[in-house]
Amino acid sequence: MEARIASGHSATGTGAAANAGSDDKGVADVGTAAALRPQLRAARTAMSEDQRAQANDRIADYLDDWAVQGLTRPMRKGSAQRVLAAFWPLGPEPDLRDWLMRQSADPELMLALPVVVERDAPLVFKRWWPGAPMRDGAYGIAEPDHDQIVTPDVMLLPALGFTAQADRIGYGGGYYDRTLAGFDVAGRKVQTIAVAYACGLLAEGTHVPAPHDRRVDAVLSETGWTPKMPV
Repeated sequence: MEARIASGHSATGTGAAANAGSDDKGVADVGTAAALRPQLRAARTAMSEDQRAQANDRIADYLDDWAVQGLTRPMRKGSAQRVLAAFWPLGPEPDLRDWLMRQSADPELMLALPVVVERDAPLVFKRWWPGAPMRDGAYGIAEPDHDQIVTPDVMLLPALGFTAQADRIGYGGGYYDRTLAGFDVAGRKVQTIAVAYACGLLAEGTHVPAPHDRRVDAVLSETGWTPKMPV
């Protein structure tokens, strides 16, 4: 598995990001998300298909435990189901589809996926179930092809990178930040969990979050929870 970005070493000694910041101007010298994204992408892309598959399985195992112990966000008043928003994988992102298929059997859980309705606007979430009609949406990401919009109680967000304090680095579009800000304005508390590969863990002091960046409740990778499993 690849190293923490700018950590100076890797678990295997050969990580794609192992020497970031050693000779050239590396990510340790600049802490903005824009400066970090190229090396975060490179570290993730350097994972083999087998590494990704094994990591996905480990992430699913942690999610299984969480679903039993930690998926306790109260249901909205008048709702018979808790709404869990996840994400459809794009390229080398963590793939939660098999886990979502299993969770779809839970009668107390409604699943949803994000939809980009317009540029620079908050996301909306549409219900998803196995066999739901799908289409290619913005950025080529698959999304439900129907009009059943729901409000999540819990969100699983994709992440390129993350810190030990659960600061998330996304892709730069700001969609999740705007969405969460909108929930705050509406007085809607949503539990947030970023899902990433462990190669995206940033060394202490590497990243300086911007004022608009939203810290999530926890981050999950194949090595476990950061800082701990949310309840």
